Amino acid sequence: MNIISVSNQLVQIFQDENSSEEKIDEIIQLFKARVNKAKKEEVETALNLLFPLFYLKDIDRASLASLICGNLLEQGYSSKTLAAFFLKFYKELFTKAEPSLRFLKERIEIIKAENEDADEYELKEILGLERQEFYPEEIEAVNALEKFYRCGIAIFSSMPEEIPIAKKQLLGIFEYTELSEACYWFAELFSVLFNQPVLVINTVNNTGIVGEMSGIVDNVQLQLLLMGLRELKPKRRLRGMSLVVMSGKGEQTNNKSTTGLWNLNNYGILKHSINDININVNTRDYIKYWIWGEGKPSDIADFVGYKVIILSSPAYARILAIGRTFQALKAEITIKKTLNNSEISEWIQKFQSAP
Repeated sequence: MNIISVSNQLVQIFQDENSSEEKIDEIIQLFKARVNKAKKEEVETALNLLFPLFYLKDIDRASLASLICGNLLEQGYSSKTLAAFFLKFYKELFTKAEPSLRFLKERIEIIKAENEDADEYELKEILGLERQEFYPEEIEAVNALEKFYRCGIAIFSSMPEEIPIAKKQLLGIFEYTELSEACYWFAELFSVLFNQPVLVINTVNNTGIVGEMSGIVDNVQLQLLLMGLRELKPKRRLRGMSLVVMSGKGEQTNNKSTTGLWNLNNYGILKHSINDININVNTRDYIKYWIWGEGKPSDIADFVGYKVIILSSPAYARILAIGRTFQALKAEITIKKTLNNSEISEWIQKFQSAP
């Protein structure tokens, strides 16, 4: 059987309520085997045949089908049709779930205000069970959000051009990031910048670049990618598979680590002397300008449309793990211009004169 025939058989077996777990596992293994032998366009056609399974009454079986789709996207296959279908499907789920999400959030906030040691996870479970008695469909949708979000992450990280419309359609998720794992991870992905103008000045050796950054999830990944740029003349460049991993290709991690080269700072730090910020690196006045690794590039201060990053000597040795957040999300810093000494001085004067 070819991949299309196997896909149709997979759909039939998943839809049959009497199908055993063994039979489901067998058809999944056969499907994977046919994927490995099929042409890319055949696999992408087969992918589209799995959509109806998202609506199965058996939510575990339905979410398993969604994971199959997500896994194919993370392997490099693509489907604009799946992106549009999933967004419609997930928006319907979120719309149905939101009244209960709002209820849970408000009730937990009230209880935490009275008892800050109360366990939020336990509260969500208890309150959810109480709510389910009166609004079962809403709580079912709340639970379904958690079951299906991994497929959505795979879709939108592998096709980032679809993120703007997805973010617009699912804007409400940002309200529930502390309550829902699904909302948290979508918010993380939807906060990533693409084609963002960036200006970097390395005060350690007076080098600088103007360019664009895309697909960078956090500021640890940002530092590691900056360490891969020869134009900044880092004393130790990130190379090989470590750079490949951080760029969103191949394995998600190589289980290695390296030591960060710099402090990353917002441009306000240049109101102080360059010599001082590279010698007295732990001065309290400088900490407020630090770009923390736990933060995101979107948090970095803007200057005339650029995200500006000022590199200085590290305050301490930071061990940075080689690994990225999203398997399928490509990340890069493209260089438009390498700055000469005169241009670097001009930019520094502008930053020093800024409010």
